[in-house]
Amino acid sequence: SRGGSYGYRLDSLTKLGNIKSIDNKQTLMNYVVALCEAVDKTRAGNDTEPMLEVSSTMPDLEEVCRISLSTWNNDYKGMKKMLTLIETQAAAARKTPFEGDTFADVMEPFLQHATGVINELGKQYDRVVKFFEDTLILFAEDPKKVACEDFFGDLVLGFTRAFDKARNQNEKKRLMAEKASKQKAAEGEKKKKTSTMKKGLSAVDKITKKLRRENPDDVMSKLR
Repeated sequence: SRGGSYGYRLDSLTKLGNIKSIDNKQTLMNYVVALCEAVDKTRAGNDTEPMLEVSSTMPDLEEVCRISLSTWNNDYKGMKKMLTLIETQAAAARKTPFEGDTFADVMEPFLQHATGVINELGKQYDRVVKFFEDTLILFAEDPKKVACEDFFGDLVLGFTRAFDKARNQNEKKRLMAEKASKQKAAEGEKKKKTSTMKKGLSAVDKITKKLRRENPDDVMSKLR
């Protein structure tokens, strides 16, 4: 119906703050935040995570943004290469030993320990890559085109920051509206009191004028 669209790309979320209403008073992100706030109110008392607290659900996001899988992979390959070099040198030392050389004896325990550690690191890397690729596919992103730091930094962190900014804008706007409403109510009350006072003064003024027009003797007689 609308060009056959059935979803949106994740990077569209970071652009919600650039789409403004006709009256230019709010952005689409402001509207999304207001909608989330309305949903949270209907869920009050439930165990569900508040939609407005999207940033608090990812406390380690900024740290994750600094992780580069390509750098991790290069470091892993570098350590594995160095380990292979040490293994070669230790094997050569065993093959052609000379008196007083303890290189092979010292390095053998290290190689056994380091091999286990590096192998486990490789397994962890494979698991992280698999999890990250599955996450990208879930969000309709191409694992071959989107890097880890770009996904979490530009897309996820970019969205949460824009979301929190819009939330602060909505809160500021709400407080300003409350202040304006209270000020308007105070001005209305002041006008009401002024109007009542004017009516009272007008009545007194009428009585005073009437008394001035009457004969003083008649006034005195009325007072008696």
